[in-house]
Amino acid sequence: MTAPLLELRGVSAAYGQIEVLHGIDLTLQAGQVLTVLGPNGAGKTSTVKVIAGLLTPTNGRVELCGRDVTSASADQLSRAGVCVVPEGRGIFPRLSVEEHLKLSAWGAEGREARVQIFDAFPRLYERRKQLAGTMSGGEQQMLALSRAIARRPALLVVDELSMGLAPLVVEQLYEHVRAIATQGVSIVLVEQFIHDVLGIADVAVVMQNGTVVRSGHPDDLAEDLAGLYLAASL
Repeated sequence: MTAPLLELRGVSAAYGQIEVLHGIDLTLQAGQVLTVLGPNGAGKTSTVKVIAGLLTPTNGRVELCGRDVTSASADQLSRAGVCVVPEGRGIFPRLSVEEHLKLSAWGAEGREARVQIFDAFPRLYERRKQLAGTMSGGEQQMLALSRAIARRPALLVVDELSMGLAPLVVEQLYEHVRAIATQGVSIVLVEQFIHDVLGIADVAVVMQNGTVVRSGHPDDLAEDLAGLYLAASL
């Protein structure tokens, strides 16, 4: 059988002496969209850091395409095809849209990637000479996604896509995420709020206090989520 694209087995992690993840199990098959849900403090961003190589597990194992990458650095994982869109977007406000994309991919492949991105995001084509810091929050999030896509990742990890954005903008962004997934990119979506995200996910995981409390197909979880600890976030 083909190994999962990403697998976390019994992963624990800590900041100093404070353990923040306690035996996390996650499995993502190639081409799937997995959403990680939970309130603030659930351990979602720490899980992102483990996947990205920014936080080394104190226990457990991380595998990428069946290869042990538990101790791999962020640079090594980036070269292996892992790309993260961080919480807060992580753009450079004094660089233009085009400059951001050129930093992510260059040469003939970069030019081809930019053509495809501008086809998918016409608004970014209109803003291609504009400084990123002067754009709206939704446009900045489009840019953050596009910069990641330009690198042709095998695994795209998006932390809090919806943060600070209007529901209509979030809905549009998730449509783009689903389109990215249909191109064969595996995606991990980390969210606090569940609006829209379950509709595009193949697998859902619910976290609380650094542990996974529920996992399964989104349809199987949707009816129960209102009764879980996420109810206050709906």
